[in-house]
Amino acid sequence: MSPWISKFRCYCKGVQKRRVGGPSSIEDLSQRPLYLFSVLERPCGYPGDTAFGSFDLEEGSEFVYGATAIYTCNEGYKLVGEINFRKCEADGLWTNDVPVCEVVKCLPVAEPENGRIVSSALEMNQEYTFGQVIRFECNPGFMLDAAKEIHCSVDGAWSGEKPNCVGKMHLLFIRLSEWF
Repeated sequence: MSPWISKFRCYCKGVQKRRVGGPSSIEDLSQRPLYLFSVLERPCGYPGDTAFGSFDLEEGSEFVYGATAIYTCNEGYKLVGEINFRKCEADGLWTNDVPVCEVVKCLPVAEPENGRIVSSALEMNQEYTFGQVIRFECNPGFMLDAAKEIHCSVDGAWSGEKPNCVGKMHLLFIRLSEWF
């Protein structure tokens, strides 16, 4: 790619003619360039990496005036704020700060009545991050009425409902009632 963006010729508009050297000598200014200049592409340098994400150039492969870097976050991470791009300006600087990606979080889960959480990377009443798993266990004489574990999903929701610990006799009654 050439280091020049473009060349410009500016022509006089408005006053089209001027008198040169006397009454019979007139020069047409409409075809005479008044300025000739070139604009050098100004490189912006590398736009910067974001932790837990990456960027692609919208078009082209060089970090020069007009280039736009579009940032995306890895799975399980989300963009902080609304701006996901940086644009190389004529002054050789990138617009905006490097976008930030943060881990997706799920809301805290309370222990089930008559049971407990047996594995978790966090303390009670803390948010959980994408991929973390919670396992539940019931006290003696009680059983889980749903899956024994749930995980924090990519969208910040739990993979299932928190199970309840129900008395074994109650659970047996419910299952028997399904037959009749």
